[in-house]
Amino acid sequence: QLLETSNGGVTWNIPAGELPEGLSDVFDARSVTHREDLVVAAGIPASMVLRSTDSGATWEVATVPATGHIHRIRSSADSQLFAVGSFGQILRSLDEGATWECVRSGGMHSGLLAFASDASAAPLQMLASVTADTGIRSSVVQISQVLDLSSPDAASLVPFAHADLGLASLSVDGLEGDWAFPRTIKGQEVSPKQLIAEWNRQTDGRLRELLPLRIARMLCTWRPVVVVVEKSSDGDAVASLVTDALTAAEELAANPKGTALETAGLKAWTISRVAARAPGTQRTSISFDDSDLLKTLGTTSGLLCDSVEAVMRTGESFSVSVRPRAGYVVLRDTGDNVAVEHLLDGLESELTSDVRRPVTVRNREQLQEMQRVVQTAKAEASALDGHQKLQKSEEAFVAELETIGAQLPPALALRQLTELAALRSEERRVG
Repeated sequence: QLLETSNGGVTWNIPAGELPEGLSDVFDARSVTHREDLVVAAGIPASMVLRSTDSGATWEVATVPATGHIHRIRSSADSQLFAVGSFGQILRSLDEGATWECVRSGGMHSGLLAFASDASAAPLQMLASVTADTGIRSSVVQISQVLDLSSPDAASLVPFAHADLGLASLSVDGLEGDWAFPRTIKGQEVSPKQLIAEWNRQTDGRLRELLPLRIARMLCTWRPVVVVVEKSSDGDAVASLVTDALTAAEELAANPKGTALETAGLKAWTISRVAARAPGTQRTSISFDDSDLLKTLGTTSGLLCDSVEAVMRTGESFSVSVRPRAGYVVLRDTGDNVAVEHLLDGLESELTSDVRRPVTVRNREQLQEMQRVVQTAKAEASALDGHQKLQKSEEAFVAELETIGAQLPPALALRQLTELAALRSEERRVG
C-alpha cells in the first residue's frame, strides 16, 4: 500500500493514480524515494520499479535487470537514482528511473529456494550443507505470518529480523515473508480446513488464484534450480497447501505472458527439481544430519546449526537442541531423476557460477583429520546409545562419561554430551 502526505505526515491518503491492473497482487513496495513530483517505489520483485512523475496522479512500471529483492532506493542531486538489492546487486538509473542498468553482481540467482511455514523452521541442516559449505546460493520464503503477535501462539516464534540474521550466517541470500496468507487463530497451522477458510477470507475468496500466483512470483523472482518444501511437523498444513499449489505455480512461472507477472517485468522460469521434507519415520536416500562433516568450513552441521539457532534466539535463554535427521523425497524432476542420493545430483550443468559462491577447498591432510574426528564422535555416540539400551547402572554410566570427548574438540564433545543428556531425559520420562 502506497500512501501520500502533504502536511509532514500528520495525515495520509491513498494517491489518486490507479496502479496497473493486477500489479498489487504481485508487487510489494519496500523502499520509496522522491524529489519534487518524481516518486519511485521498489521492493519485491526486483524486476521492476513503480514510477510517477506527477506526485502519484499516474503510475507506470519501469523494468529493472535484477533478481531477488530491491532493499533500498535513493535519488542523488541530479537525475540519477541508485538501488541495492539481493546478491549484492547495485543498480543505477540516469533518467529518473525510466531505465536501469546493473553495475554490480548482475545475473545472479538462487540455486535453492526453500518454503517454510515459519522462518525458525527453515531447513538448517540442508542449508548448512548445500549453502554454507558447498556455496550454492539459497533463499528462504516464509509463506505465512502470524497476524496477532500478542497471542500466546506467537510468543515462541523467532523475530523475523533475528531469523534473517541467523540465516545470513549460513550465507542465505534472502529471507522473504509473505503478508497475503496470515494465521490468526491458534491451531490453524495444523488444520488445512481452517487455514483454507482463513486465507479465503483474507483474500476475498481469491485463494485458489492468489496462492499459485504469489508462489509463481517467488519462483520468477529468485529463479531457483531446486525448490524444497520444508515441514515444521508431519501435520504442517501450511506446507501441505504450498505443495498442492506448487504445480499450478510452476505452470504460471513457465508461461507468465498476459499475467500480472509479466506486468511486473518477470521473465519465464522453469525449476529443475522439487523436493519435500519426508515424515519423520520414512527412510529416504536424501538426508542431512547434525553429524555431517562440512568439508570447506571445517566443522559439523550440528555445531554450525547450533550457532545459527543461538543468533535466532538472541535475548532468550538458549540451550543446544538435538535435531533429528532430516530426510527428503523428490516430488518432480525435469529429467525424471527422482531416486537421487543427494539433493543436487544430476544438476551439475545448471549449478554454474551464477548460483554458486566461491569456496575454499581444504587440503588432503586437513580433510583426513576432520574425517577422523567425526568418525570418533560417531563411534562414541553409537557406543553410548548401546549402553543406554542396555540400561546399565548409574555408576557404570558415569564411568563411561569420563572418557567421552577426550579425543574430540571441546565444542563437539559438548554437543555429544548434550545429545546424551537429552536421550537420558527422554528415557526417564517414558519410563
